[in-house]
Amino acid sequence: MRSEPEAESPAAFQRIAPQPPALAARAAAATDTTTTADRRIPASRFVLGLLLVLLFGGITLWGLPRLLQAPPSLPEASAPATGPEVVATAPAPAAPTATTTPTAEAWDDPELLQARAAAQAAQARYQSDLQQLQRSGAQDWAATELDAAAQHARRGAEAFATPDFPAAKSAWEAAALATTALVDGLPQRLQAALDQGHQALESGELATATRAYQQALQLEPGNATATAGLQRIDRAPALRARLDTAFRLEQAGDLAAARAALREALALDPDSQQARENLARLDTQAADAEFRRELAAALSALDQGELDRAEQALARARQLRAQDPGVRAAGQRLAEARRVAQLAQLRQRADTQAAAEDWTGAAASYRSALQIDASLVFAAEGLARAEPRAQLASQLQRLIDEPKRLHSPAVMQEAESLLAQARQVGDAGPALRAQIAALEQARAAAAQPVTVELVSDGQTEVTIYRVGQLGRFVSNTATLKPGRYVAVGSRPGYVDVRREFEVGSGSGDLRIDIRCTETL
Repeated sequence: MRSEPEAESPAAFQRIAPQPPALAARAAAATDTTTTADRRIPASRFVLGLLLVLLFGGITLWGLPRLLQAPPSLPEASAPATGPEVVATAPAPAAPTATTTPTAEAWDDPELLQARAAAQAAQARYQSDLQQLQRSGAQDWAATELDAAAQHARRGAEAFATPDFPAAKSAWEAAALATTALVDGLPQRLQAALDQGHQALESGELATATRAYQQALQLEPGNATATAGLQRIDRAPALRARLDTAFRLEQAGDLAAARAALREALALDPDSQQARENLARLDTQAADAEFRRELAAALSALDQGELDRAEQALARARQLRAQDPGVRAAGQRLAEARRVAQLAQLRQRADTQAAAEDWTGAAASYRSALQIDASLVFAAEGLARAEPRAQLASQLQRLIDEPKRLHSPAVMQEAESLLAQARQVGDAGPALRAQIAALEQARAAAAQPVTVELVSDGQTEVTIYRVGQLGRFVSNTATLKPGRYVAVGSRPGYVDVRREFEVGSGSGDLRIDIRCTETL
């Protein structure tokens, strides 16, 4: 921030503009005459003296402005600068000192006082800019502009000493405008120097890069980028050696060694654009080669039907280039191959299960195949054949596993129907034939009568449900088919008794005791 100098007040200028001595003496004499006349002389002489004082005062007042308008002595102007270095380092002429005597109008005209303050503010801005430009070495790159600004400043100093405040304001503002433009352009000039240094360093023009970074440090002492650039210049020979080595290795086709040399170069100078770009290029080439290798391996494995190996190679290729059309096409081929292989596996398994008369398993395999492709004919036909066979085998096996159910006439009728259906199967295999034989044996056993011995007290009336009344007896026998029976005994004055018993095939003779023993 530029600090604006405070304008001096009119009172200050009144103090440095002394009253003319003749005017002071005459005023004192008039005062003394008036006082003496008042004490010693008559009124007529007092009046005459007063007229003389007034006349003398009028003459004095008429001449005083002209005395004040007399031009003050100017300070000796400095010789014009002859070169840019003198212009850049020579300060502008200082503001008028207290010995300068302004005119009376300068103190009475507010516009002139405002122009004086503005001239001093412009001079301060010029001086501040000039100091900053001198620190930035502007004498080396803006000598012409500084010379022009210094000429404006000299004219401003001369006009201020006249005093011609408006002219001084205009001249110093022109000087400040020129230096401010140079100061405002310092960031762009700094960036241009840094860019030039970077470009020269990347192209190997070390002398040019050194000058550019030094200029940047002159524009901004301690600039980190310029300091780092000079340090990179010191490492440039070693960097160039590694870049050359990487180039030779690349030409020889040893991309791995070339990439290693470029990584060493970047470790030496992480800001080297050439090393970074070359390494990125070789990395891309290596990735391309690896991608092509993995994709070729995946396609080769697909051709040979090695789906697992193809999937592994394709996964590696997809990591390198997931959106590559070749990867997508290979992925579609792999998915189709997986589908075909799975269907073939299901078909083979279903055929094996059908051959083994595992109709339940065969039906499940056919259903899985139809879920993958509902248009498969072999799966649809196989399922139409397997489901009835699976149901028949299940029903037969249940009766074989639970032969007691055959004691029921309804279940026996069901067994007869199932046996008839099983005998009609044209391609009955060993499993079905074994089921038919087992059920026929169970059915025959269920129809074989069994002798049952009944014992009573000769007083109890015995009845067997589904068989008939046997009457009173002490011992009796009945021939019954295998099944579940209920015998009931009754006797007057006694509580009826109930006996449930089961007649099984091959269970041997049974003895059932039934009599009423509990009185009412």
